[in-house]
Amino acid sequence: MKKGYSLLDIGQVNQGSYNFDIKRLIRDVKKEVAGILIIVKSDISKKTYYVCIPIENYELFQKYFSEINAWDESLTTAYCYVISGFYSQINSRAYELEKPKPRSRP
Repeated sequence: MKKGYSLLDIGQVNQGSYNFDIKRLIRDVKKEVAGILIIVKSDISKKTYYVCIPIENYELFQKYFSEINAWDESLTTAYCYVISGFYSQINSRAYELEKPKPRSRP
């Protein structure tokens, strides 16, 4: 782990023959999310894959895309399923936070 960063668990998901461990990569000094780390373990090949979705860093995003573009179809399909579910949960939570609060009656 690079100095000045830490990881916070988000959750674990099993999809097909893959196990996904999702974590926030935090910049400690700024207390901000630098990326989302996804660790994927294959039950079949026993390989472990590490990929990080960067936040607001185009150059690193290109490296991220190149990495997942090299995966085989079964891993890519499982990854898309898991990331789509993860994204929909985050989007739903953000929407709930933005909803106006009902006024309480005096």
